[in-house]
Amino acid sequence: MHAPLHTQCAAYRLDRCYTGASDGGQVRMDNDSYLAKTHQIQDQTEASLQNTIEMMENANEVADETISELDRQKQQINEITEQLLTMEDNIKYADQLIRDFSKRMMTDKCIQIFAMMNMLALVVVIVFAIMQKNGMFDKGDDEGVDDQLADGTESVRRLLRGAGI
Repeated sequence: MHAPLHTQCAAYRLDRCYTGASDGGQVRMDNDSYLAKTHQIQDQTEASLQNTIEMMENANEVADETISELDRQKQQINEITEQLLTMEDNIKYADQLIRDFSKRMMTDKCIQIFAMMNMLALVVVIVFAIMQKNGMFDKGDDEGVDDQLADGTESVRRLLRGAGI
């Protein structure tokens, strides 16, 4: 009449697994449903992985472009630095040449002589201007001097002073 309890439980479990019986309002899925659901999840996972791979490839392309741009900028900075150092060396060399030339000019005897002659000429002009201002070269001083030569012609002194005009 009644089968043993463990036999009834085993039969109930077997019935629930193979017949799709409901358990508390939930419908049991059969193997095809599980496989379909599994394939759907795998397809979604593959699509997600493919999207991730594409994003990584794009990121790698951007990274490669960034690296090449950084290399180009690094090379440009190195070239500018080399040019700057070259210009700095040229400026130092030019400064040294200017110093050498100025030392040579200061020690050159001809330049020293001409500078001294210019200074003496300047002093003579200043003394002459002061003496003329004080009236030392007035026209009245030479009234007693005869500008006529023995033969009756005027002397060169008179002609230079403008008396013959």
